[in-house]
Amino acid sequence: MKKRIFAAMLAVLMLAVALTACSGKGESYTYSAKVTVSCESILEDMSVISEEKQALVPTDGYFLKDVTVGFNEGESAFTVLERALKDNKLHFEHDSAYIKGIGNIYTFDAGDMSGWLFKVNGEYGDVGLDQTVLSDGDELLVFYACDFMTDM
Repeated sequence: MKKRIFAAMLAVLMLAVALTACSGKGESYTYSAKVTVSCESILEDMSVISEEKQALVPTDGYFLKDVTVGFNEGESAFTVLERALKDNKLHFEHDSAYIKGIGNIYTFDAGDMSGWLFKVNGEYGDVGLDQTVLSDGDELLVFYACDFMTDM
C-alpha cells in the first residue's frame, strides 16, 4: 500500500515538473515593452481586401493593443514581437525578419503597396526589426499600411 501511495505521489510530482517545464511562463525578464499590432488602416476602406480577408480584420483594428512583453538586454524588436504574438496565440509568418503576415493578413493583400511596418516610440526605424534593440519601457507599434506611400 505504501508503495502505491509513493508511486502515485511521484507520478503527480513528475507531471507537475513536466507541465512547468513546458509552459515557458516561468521565464523572467529584466525589461518590458508595450507591443501593439494594428491593421486599422484597412478599416478605412474594407474594399481594399477580399471578402474572406475582411472577416479576419478585428472590429477595432487591433490584433494586440498595449500588451506588455518582457525581454532581456540585447533582444531585438523582432524577438519581442514574435514573443508577443506567440504568447497571444496569433498567426505570424515571416521570412527571416521580414513580416509576411500577421493574423493571416499578408503583404500585398490590400494592393501592390501594402504590408507591415513598425515604429518604436512613434519613430520609424533606420534598420529592420531584427536589428532594432529595445530599451525598457519602449512602445513597439507594428501596423499594416494599405499604401506605403500615404500611410507612413
